[in-house]
Amino acid sequence: MDEAIYENLKPEESSATIASRIPLSAVEAYLNKVIGSKEAGDDFKTVPSTLPKSMEMAQRPENKSKNRFKNNHPYDDTRVVLSCLHDDPNSDYINANHVQGYGRIRYIASQGPKSGKVSTIADFWRMIVEQNITVIVMVANFVEMGKSKVGEYFNSGQTLNFDGFEVVVDSTEQLPHFTVSSLVVKWGAETYPVQHYHYTKWPDHGISTEAKSIAEMLCHFQSHHKHGGTVVHCSAGIGRTGTVLQVLLMCEMLSRKGYFNPIEVLGRLRMSRARLVENEAQYNLSLEILEEIMFGKKTIVSADDLTNHLDEYVLVSKTQFARAKALPSPLSYNTSNLPDFQTLNRNQSVLPADSNRCYLQPRPGMEAWLAQYINAIRVPTSNRQFMLATEHPLLHNVTSFWRLVVESECTIIIFVNSLDSKDEGEFPTMIMEPGSEWQVDQYELKVEDTVSYGSWLKLSTLTLTSNEECIHRVDVYQSVKWPVDSPLPPSPYILLSLAELLQIPRSSTAGPPLLCCRLAFFPSLPILSPSMLQVSLLPITAHSLPFYVAG
Repeated sequence: MDEAIYENLKPEESSATIASRIPLSAVEAYLNKVIGSKEAGDDFKTVPSTLPKSMEMAQRPENKSKNRFKNNHPYDDTRVVLSCLHDDPNSDYINANHVQGYGRIRYIASQGPKSGKVSTIADFWRMIVEQNITVIVMVANFVEMGKSKVGEYFNSGQTLNFDGFEVVVDSTEQLPHFTVSSLVVKWGAETYPVQHYHYTKWPDHGISTEAKSIAEMLCHFQSHHKHGGTVVHCSAGIGRTGTVLQVLLMCEMLSRKGYFNPIEVLGRLRMSRARLVENEAQYNLSLEILEEIMFGKKTIVSADDLTNHLDEYVLVSKTQFARAKALPSPLSYNTSNLPDFQTLNRNQSVLPADSNRCYLQPRPGMEAWLAQYINAIRVPTSNRQFMLATEHPLLHNVTSFWRLVVESECTIIIFVNSLDSKDEGEFPTMIMEPGSEWQVDQYELKVEDTVSYGSWLKLSTLTLTSNEECIHRVDVYQSVKWPVDSPLPPSPYILLSLAELLQIPRSSTAGPPLLCCRLAFFPSLPILSPSMLQVSLLPITAHSLPFYVAG
């Protein structure tokens, strides 16, 4: 009943849809709040993946072999209808659907053409010519994981011929993350120019981690193509294809109407072709790509450009930080806000988010939920690894700190702040003098050696022993010139020294580095940006900040 009702309503006619429209002025705040949130997942689940519409042509015995997958069929009412050949009524079939956008571009969502015993490559090129297609966007590789995913329908090194369609690559431009090729299709006496975009870093049934680079490709497409016909395809023509179309239609909706509603767009896509945008992760990725297209250029700086424009970036940094801090966040703090954990937090205004917080292992004699809590988070880095950040432990939870070190197999600890004797009451000493041994719960700790490490740090080698067995060895770096009550370091070189530590190669078996400072949020997190300079300066926006900070 619900699906039938959904089918009969146009997206614009639903009162719920109208209420969910996001005006252009609120898009940044909306995306920052919803990306990766439960709200986004709940919204995605409201749209049926398949509608009760006829797919009879795809299921005919004569056409079944033309489908790459048994469960992926085009709706009859939106399918691309080819011209009939040799009076064969089934020769008009191809696994592709028209998708109605909001602008002047005509879209087609298609499966990747098949090669082999039953080839659909000639049908694919027939569709390109008959539908006056001028652009193809390919978000798959011809071969993935050793399996053919798309039939080779063009080749930059040779001229290919498919039942009278001659395909030549006239030129190729290799851009940093994608390729743009100019193809010429000859059919009889006519020639047809086609521009081909190829993005190669998106795994089948997986999620690309490259929202920025996909956004760059789509920005290139948008700046060069305002009308005409565009085919988008991957292998099946549903997941990756749907994600790209979701982004393009959201952009068109914003441009034409001054607002957007991602669920309205998703509904429109799935009325055109079943299962477009296959899963929640792809839906979230589409929102991330949209965010990059709209706001990424303002906040992302390549490492190569940094030195040339540093003064300019410093001038706008305060404004950008204030803007990011004012954006709403999807993060929740339900666990760390519980009254039972108040005594385990140094400051109730700096709490670990539910989605990022670390969990200790349960302990005998303690309730699991209580034994597992520590005010610490996992922080992602640019190389797809992560580090840990925690507050300086209170006197009564020093044990939890060392449990975190051992259970996470940390081999590097960085104490960002320096302490003196007046701080000991509030901030317990964590590292003793060389040769010192002391007991913390089940662990016996010993400082093997301590040396100066540059001008700003000292390095101690620490072993943790339990049951007379050496279980852990850690390098502990302690700042010697950044007082715990100072919000800023006395010199920026301290930050550079700390950032360099995070660039030291670690073995594949080593655990993440652990950063510890007064409140776990400031000042330890600012050193993460220098540690990411190998790739780019990444924006730290409100939806990525894993701690709550009051004010």
